[in-house]
Amino acid sequence: GPSPIAPDEPDGCWKQAEDKKVVWIGMFGRVFSSTSRLLQASTKEIADAAHRIFGTVPAGGVSTGRKVLKQGLKGEKLNDWYVAPLKEDGVYVNFDRIYHEQKLQRMKRRGKGPPKKGQGKRASKGK
Repeated sequence: GPSPIAPDEPDGCWKQAEDKKVVWIGMFGRVFSSTSRLLQASTKEIADAAHRIFGTVPAGGVSTGRKVLKQGLKGEKLNDWYVAPLKEDGVYVNFDRIYHEQKLQRMKRRGKGPPKKGQGKRASKGK
């Protein structure tokens, strides 16, 4: 390949090598010829590679989900919002549940309770 040539700029530069080929001299003196795959890559390929390596946002309105990922997690706030149901013990009594059970027993005694499974309004319609 071409002989090592030091770049004029820290990012790299174009130079003509001894064999009259134009080469790109990158950082740390790395030499790429004009037939190199890196130099023949399209702008899209380079942008895709930069996106994979550095996590940059691709151009052209492509959805990446970064907007959602930048937002904080919501799990803790949701857990704090909903209160865990209290368990009945000797101290706490759920009066709503007791009232509902008593009302259901009264209705069953009068024959107004819920029907047995498979005996509802929909089942009796076809008869």
